[in-house]
Amino acid sequence: MMYVTDFNSRFKRAYFLLSKLGCKSLFAIALRRCFGLNHYYILGARIRALTLEKRTRLDYSLRKAFDVDFDELIKSMPSLKPNDRREIMIRIYFYLAGFKNCYVARDKHGRICYIQWIVYPDENEYLKRWFREDFYLLNENQVMIENAFTFPRYRGLGLLSSVTMDLLGKAEGRGYRSIVAHIRKDNFAPLNEFISLGFKIRNLVKEYKFLGLVRRTL
Repeated sequence: MMYVTDFNSRFKRAYFLLSKLGCKSLFAIALRRCFGLNHYYILGARIRALTLEKRTRLDYSLRKAFDVDFDELIKSMPSLKPNDRREIMIRIYFYLAGFKNCYVARDKHGRICYIQWIVYPDENEYLKRWFREDFYLLNENQVMIENAFTFPRYRGLGLLSSVTMDLLGKAEGRGYRSIVAHIRKDNFAPLNEFISLGFKIRNLVKEYKFLGLVRRTL
């Protein structure tokens, strides 16, 4: 078993990718990174202008995630479909890049049902270091919602909007006033959810993939 604390070398990261995703999935990822074009909407809002209400009847608890939670995510990967395993890997790497304000929602039985990040301006150094071609830097009064993931059995229960409101309530309590999110144009479910909450589309950017390089037209 490999844990998030074991990712201290490229060899171990490569071994983990191969063991969890398999050769076929890795080849599919490599192909998508060679050539491709995606479109992302940049959405924004004033936090006070949003509809801050829960939209799920699921009884869940929410707390900040730690290494042990990501170890649990790693253990869950064999039971997931290939696309969901890839999504979990993206989030593991986001955590390892230094973004620690990840929150995990668990159901009443203690099972992880949802994870999501809120990124604060004091994490701009990580955006600049690892994602300077993907995200704008945040201003001093702004936060970003990123990398939400709902486990399959909990999809369609309204966790995206409910947990987002929980996190924005925390941000507003700390004095932050605006929020930004990046959603792929064809990701209709979260896009519709965010718009229904009061988010406005601010911009549309293209994402180019060429021989492993990924760049958005920010």
